[in-house]
Amino acid sequence: MKKFVRLAAAALCAVLVLGVAAFAACTTDGGAAPRKSCLVRVEGGSGGGYYYVDTNCTVTAEVPQGKQFIKWVSGETDLSPNAEYTFTVTKNVSLKAVFAEDIPDIEVYSVNVRYGYGGGNYLKGTTVHLTAGEYYGATFIDWAATYTGADGVEVTETVSTEPEFDLTVDKNVSIQARYDCAKLETPNNANGEMFKIAANGAYELDRNKDGSGNRKTAFVPGCAMLLYNVYELKEGTESEFELVSQVKVIPIGHQVGEYHHYMYDMEETMQIGLKGGSGDIYQDVAAQKDEMRKAMKVQAGKKYYISVRAMGGDDTPIDSEESVKFAVQF
Repeated sequence: MKKFVRLAAAALCAVLVLGVAAFAACTTDGGAAPRKSCLVRVEGGSGGGYYYVDTNCTVTAEVPQGKQFIKWVSGETDLSPNAEYTFTVTKNVSLKAVFAEDIPDIEVYSVNVRYGYGGGNYLKGTTVHLTAGEYYGATFIDWAATYTGADGVEVTETVSTEPEFDLTVDKNVSIQARYDCAKLETPNNANGEMFKIAANGAYELDRNKDGSGNRKTAFVPGCAMLLYNVYELKEGTESEFELVSQVKVIPIGHQVGEYHHYMYDMEETMQIGLKGGSGDIYQDVAAQKDEMRKAMKVQAGKKYYISVRAMGGDDTPIDSEESVKFAVQF
């Protein structure tokens, strides 16, 4: 009996040894190597924990009542001025949220950037990298900074002639990238290219009817929107105009080579869908035409004067030639 027990025990040990050997062979030869993880410690916020190497971690500052978030630091290194900060984990790291009452005499300045990137609110002495935008038909010239001098007088000066440069923050400043731009040409509506009420009552916008075969009249490369200004004659005058409203027509990409066009009032509280493509935009549905009249603030049966400008968009330096006013009977 003892011999049988010894044999059984020996067999069990052999099975266990073989099983462990088989497991070791699987993880070493055929299985994936274990992924390394690192610990992110967070003080003054959330998002800490263990993360695999080369994965992203997002930490969010938890601002105490009566304090203002300033920046994330790791030891003596400044990391980010944003309360929500995302970074790639490469090692164990400790982050601390710094708040306004934690450091004396805090000075934070705003850098407002137009036609470029890098603006925001920064601590005094921070070095900010600014990059100019790229626009069709526009050649970068320089950066112009506008700020209030010590005497209270507004100053504008050139601070760089490079499309990318580093700015040391020491005051509130507005910086604009300046360009040499070829102006967009706006058709003069001689053939009803820009706005017309057709015989069937349709409202036609940027619709080329001259038979040239070129259906693009204003939405050419570089043009992002059409700005329509609506005027009426001042009462008792024959040549003095009052601005009634402004609306803009914007194409929105739908599929490759295809666009949907929408009309908006300037506050973008109204959106009216339009038919057709660039160079052939119109609306003939009564309900939508009524919405257009509301956006343009016009009344049926009255005469108005309209001018149209092809624009580079709300946030581009592209401008257009002045357009001529033309009369439209709604």
